[in-house]
Amino acid sequence: MPHLLMFTRAGGCPDQSLARRCLDEFKITPIELNISREAEAAEMLMELAGCLAVPTFVAADGDNQPIEPPRPMEPYRSVRNVDRGSIISEPTRDGLRAFLIRHGFLAT
Repeated sequence: MPHLLMFTRAGGCPDQSLARRCLDEFKITPIELNISREAEAAEMLMELAGCLAVPTFVAADGDNQPIEPPRPMEPYRSVRNVDRGSIISEPTRDGLRAFLIRHGFLAT
């Protein structure tokens, strides 16, 4: 089974706050990677998402790599709430819930 990575940053962020409330409600504790404190996390997020959007969630394998290559983004499209298979950035509550269910982190 994959594990859940959550890319975050220091400081206030409404999307990050919403995601934390949802995870608390769903009783899910991800592995958190803070891009403000960990340069490697920022590099990894940039590689995966193409930007530093937080929160970004990754269904990851034992090596903290996506369980499948993320689907590419359309040019000039925002990553906000776009489920790319193994990653989703800046999700809505419903987008995060669907992502978690699909990857087995949350029961239906």
